[in-house]
Order: sequence, then C-alpha cells, then structure tokens
Amino acid sequence: MKKLSKILAGAITVLLSSQALCQESANPVSEANSLGDEYCDIEVFVAKKYGVTTSSGGGGGLLGALIVSALSKNGDERATTDLMDALPPEKIREIIIQTNLTSVTGKNSVRVNYNVLGDDSKINNKIIKSKIRSTQNQSKCYYELFIPGIDIIRGAFNINNTMATPLYFKYFVDQNSNKTVKGVIRKGVGGFPAKDGMDKAEATQKVVSQFTESINYFFTKKVK
Repeated sequence: MKKLSKILAGAITVLLSSQALCQESANPVSEANSLGDEYCDIEVFVAKKYGVTTSSGGGGGLLGALIVSALSKNGDERATTDLMDALPPEKIREIIIQTNLTSVTGKNSVRVNYNVLGDDSKINNKIIKSKIRSTQNQSKCYYELFIPGIDIIRGAFNINNTMATPLYFKYFVDQNSNKTVKGVIRKGVGGFPAKDGMDKAEATQKVVSQFTESINYFFTKKVK
C-alpha cells in the first residue's frame, strides 16, 4: 500500500485513498492518519467514462446527418483521447481536494477517499440511486460525490464547444442516504481539442479550468 504525503489547503486536511468499485479490484492509494472525532469523510466516485460528440446540425436532413456523422467519427474518437489526457484521475482528484469542502461538511478536517467507477452506466446509476452507503466506511460524518462521466459536445467547425459534467452529492444519516443534490454543469470550452502547438496547450488548460469551475460552482451554488 503506497503512502502519499498530506496535502494542506488552508485549515483543511485532506487524505487520499483509492478503492476500486465494480470491475476494479481494491487498490488503496494511502492510509489515513488518526484525525480524531472532528473530521468528515467524502467518498468520491469517478467513472472512467469520457465522450466527445459532434452535433449533426439542423440542415441536410437524414443524409446530411449521416455524412456529418461519418466525417466526425474519427475526429470525435481522437478528441475523446485528448479529453482523457486533459482530465486524468489524478487531475480530477487534485481539483476536488482544492475545493472548499470544510464549508460543506462543517468540519475543519475532511478526508477525501477516491474511488474508480466502471464504465457501465446501468451499474453506476444503481449505485448512485442506492439508499445505503456504497462503501464500508463507518465514519459518523459521511458523504458521497459521484461523477459518472464527462462529455464534450462539439458545434459546427469545432467552435463554441460545451463540456457537460453530471454531479451527484449524497447526504447520509447513519447508514442511509436521506438527500441527493444533483446537477449537470455546462461550461464552454471554446475550440477544444486544438490540433497542435500552443493552441493545444491553451485548449487543454481551458478544459481543466472549466472543469474546476464546474466543481466549485456545484458546491457553492447547488450544495451550499
């Protein structure tokens, strides 16, 4: 079992661990030190499910849509790979850690436990809808955050593209969930993915910054 150093952000103490779920086998990343009674656990579940699709547009009817689909298929597949490279699990983990989670939990110390979901949407939906804890974690202060996928919808000529991030935050009383806050946060990501050079670096940074804003917006405006 590997140990990672603590990451400090203001008054918040966040300790990482990783467990696999569904098709994945257990693989903890770190052990939590004793934080006493005044801390809270947030179990984060992120699916390795990314997607990029190109809008078929409104013209050309069925034939036009088929032509656009054929031309864009390879481009969408390459763009999906770029999206996975821009937001790998470690980057998503880092972004969540830097979020102000103390105001959400009311605790000065928050332990973030990172879990990997499979890419089966039906299984993931069942887990999200479950009324009991999805882990064996027995912490008194306990929440679950689900990110079941990240998608980019590309417009015509690969401009004004939109990233959609579905988020689910579950509250618990003892072992049972009593509330779920959900939302799909949409953010413009310009011309992502760009082809090469500086444009590609800037496009990647745009995706990272917009994903970060999506997480912050969800917690400040939806969860509060």
